[in-house]
Amino acid sequence: MENVEQYAVFLTFAALDMTDNFSQAEYQEAFAAFPASGLAECAQALVQAVEAAGEQKKEYWNNRIKPFWHKVWPKSVALVNSEISESLARFAIASGAEFSNAVELL
Repeated sequence: MENVEQYAVFLTFAALDMTDNFSQAEYQEAFAAFPASGLAECAQALVQAVEAAGEQKKEYWNNRIKPFWHKVWPKSVALVNSEISESLARFAIASGAEFSNAVELL
């Protein structure tokens, strides 16, 4: 499982940057295929990304996080579990001034 989790983190940062290595459809397919533990790692990577944005958090939120969430993150209710929910709650908290936007988005 460790390899899946490492790949999940790597792919999250690649998707946030929307590198040309993969199409949007490929990102969607990859994220939909992750097990719950992989998606929890993806959510934790979002926490790291938002925290690293520092003073550019608002711009990062609008230019990276929102497009990633709308275009890539799987929306299936079947994927919701306590581990993913906890990581997404940390993500919302780490969003700082964008907290209300994070809650609305999630």
